[in-house]
Amino acid sequence: MLSKVSVYSLGEKPHSKKLLAIAENLGQKLIAQLEKGEQACPDKNIHSMNGYFCEVFLVDKEIMDKNVLSFPAPKDFPHPDLEQQPLGEIYLNPEVIQSQGHDLEALLIHGFLHLLGYDHQGKDDTISMQEQEQKLLHAFC
Repeated sequence: MLSKVSVYSLGEKPHSKKLLAIAENLGQKLIAQLEKGEQACPDKNIHSMNGYFCEVFLVDKEIMDKNVLSFPAPKDFPHPDLEQQPLGEIYLNPEVIQSQGHDLEALLIHGFLHLLGYDHQGKDDTISMQEQEQKLLHAFC
């Protein structure tokens, strides 16, 4: 497959190579599991014969004061420059994540699941998403 995870550091002070590598490594593992069909995906519009593409941005407080935001790729938006199906973008703020006592890996998984169509709007949705998060945390972290 041609799947790809691109990780970027945005802000005044670049994030460490270690953090970038952690995000890229986990992102690749998550996409590989999706390719193999081992990851449940509530969004039935996500399917690919050529792989998947996801972007992860590590940002600082000047850009975002939240710990994680994810933006699924718009359906039917043309991406002639990509062979893969775009899943969307995940923005993580390592400083806020650490100050709130969370793990970068856990919130990357959380953001990734949002790209696949998981949410936590109702009790059943929340339980389903939490189960997937725990499964992936145990598998990869």
